[in-house]
Parts: sequence; C-alpha cells; structure tokens
Amino acid sequence: MLTALRLIRVAAHLLVGFAAGAAYPRLTRESRAAFVGWWARGLLVALGIRLEANTRMPVQAPALIVANHVSWLDVIALLAAQPATFVCKSEVAAWPGIGWLLKRVGTIFIRRGSLRDVLRVNNALRTRFDALLSVAVFPEGTTTNGDEVLAFRPALFQPAAERGVPVQPAAIAYSSQAAVYAGDTSFLESLLSICSATSLTVHVALLPPLAPGLTRRQAAAQARGAICARLGQGFLVQDGAVEVLDLHA
Repeated sequence: MLTALRLIRVAAHLLVGFAAGAAYPRLTRESRAAFVGWWARGLLVALGIRLEANTRMPVQAPALIVANHVSWLDVIALLAAQPATFVCKSEVAAWPGIGWLLKRVGTIFIRRGSLRDVLRVNNALRTRFDALLSVAVFPEGTTTNGDEVLAFRPALFQPAAERGVPVQPAAIAYSSQAAVYAGDTSFLESLLSICSATSLTVHVALLPPLAPGLTRRQAAAQARGAICARLGQGFLVQDGAVEVLDLHA
C-alpha cells in the first residue's frame, strides 16, 4: 500500500509538472529557479524522502557545481537544495515524465564516451556561464553504490577553468542502499525500490568553492578530494544543517 500510494503521488506531481512546464520558457529567471526548486522538493515529498542540506554555503552564479553520483535522485536532491542547469547522460532524456521535464528546464544531455559530444557540451557550458547561470555535473561519468568516489574526469571542467568560473563541490549520500541506481538496475526497479523504502534520507552538503586559477585536472582532483573528505566524516550534515523535508507517509 505504501509503494502504491507513493507511486500515485509521483504520478500526480508529474502531471502538475507537465502543466507548469508548458509555461516554463515564458517565466523570468527568478520564477524559473523558484519553480524548479519547488518541483524538486515536491517530488521528494511524493517519494517519501527526507532531505537534509546545509544552508551556509550559497552558490554564487555562475558556478560549476560538481558532485559524486549515486542515483538519479542526485539530480532531484541537488535541484531541491540549489537550482541549476544539469548535464545528464543522454539516456535520461527518454525516461517517462522526468526526461521531458528535464528537457524543458534546459538540461544538457551528453552521450557518454563521445569526444565530439564533450566538445558540444562544453560549448553549451560556456553559453550558460556567459548568461551567469550555474551548471551541475557528475564528473565520475557513472553512478556507484556510494561506497567509493571514482576519479573525476576533467573534460567538463575546461569551460570553468577558461573563464575563471568558481568550481563548487557537493557531497551526496543516502541513508539506505534503496536509493542506489547502479549496474544493471532499471529505472523502474530503482523507482519501486525507493517507493518501498520505509525510511530514506538524502544528505546534500555544498562545500566551499575551490581556489581560483586551477587547471581542469587540478580542479577535478581537488573537487574529488574535498567530496571524499566530507563523506569520510560519516556524512553528518554540518554548517547550519536544515531539515528541508520530512514526510514518510
């Protein structure tokens, strides 16, 4: 019953998103950010997920936000904590409902393993930075089970290094393996696992931006190191942690 109720809530929230998404291109920048944050928080509520995020490390646009990658929920959790444009794998664009909405809010989709597509995406990042918009990426290039952080690929750090855009790491962790979306798990299997979890919390910690003047490789290594250090603390959200959502009905 719990799983079914959450799935109904998710479907209803997606329908609201479809209706609002149709008008999204006509909204002001401030209204767009407010809508994206509201929609992301609402989806977490529908899924019965508690979000804990720190609030004393605001992101000043434009910035390149880089995070470790455990689940498709990472995008939703980061949007709830700090609205930004995302770079996501191209397969996400085909996901029912969520894919369409992510397209509407300007998500940049990348074909993994394609050098030519990296060049296209980096040009898109330059355009976003020139428009004073922040962009969030997952430099591992794939998801893990949360027990490790893979090496950060430096390619997508290039536009930030060129333009002197701050690189801001973000550490993400979950209270349960139910959120993990890795290996051969399908999106539907992951959704059902999340909806059936009796207690699931996502922790998001925005960390201090890296020092300016780094090369893309230096930035990639330092960002990964900062995230690993934070996760190694047991991931209690610090620095003014705030419980944003708590609904396990």
